[in-house]
Amino acid sequence: MTKEIILTISGAHQYPNSGDDQINLVTEGVMRELGDALELEYEESELTDMEGTVTNIIIQGPQVSLMRTGEVCSQMVFEQGRRHLSVYSTPYGTLEIAVATQRLENHLTLQGGTLEIDYSLEMDHALVGFVAFRLSVRVKE
Repeated sequence: MTKEIILTISGAHQYPNSGDDQINLVTEGVMRELGDALELEYEESELTDMEGTVTNIIIQGPQVSLMRTGEVCSQMVFEQGRRHLSVYSTPYGTLEIAVATQRLENHLTLQGGTLEIDYSLEMDHALVGFVAFRLSVRVKE
C-alpha cells in the first residue's frame, strides 16, 4: 500500500567548535508498507543543499535506515544505544561516517505520526556534532 504524505522535517545540529545550525523543511513524499516495515520517500531540495537526491527512510522494529541516492549517496543506520559505520559520498569526495544513536522514538503508522532520533555524528573518527532529527508525517487527504 502506498500513500501520498506531507513530511515536516527539522534537524538541529550542535557543533562542538562552532555555532549551532537548524534546518526546517516541509515537503511531499510517499509512504509504503513493506511487510513489517514502513518506507518514507521524498526528494531533497535546495534548502538542504542536496538537490537531485532522493531520501528513503525505512523503519523496521527498533532500527531506522536512512538512504540517499543521487547527487549525495549515503546510508545511515540508527538503533538506540548502538553505533553504526557507513560511507557518505558527495560530488566532492567520500567520507567514512559513524552515527551513535542516543534516543530513537518511533510513533509512525500508516495513518501518520512522528519519528525522533538524537544521535552523535563522527567523520573519519572525529566527533562532528550532535543532531536532533524530528520528522512528522501527515497523510494527504
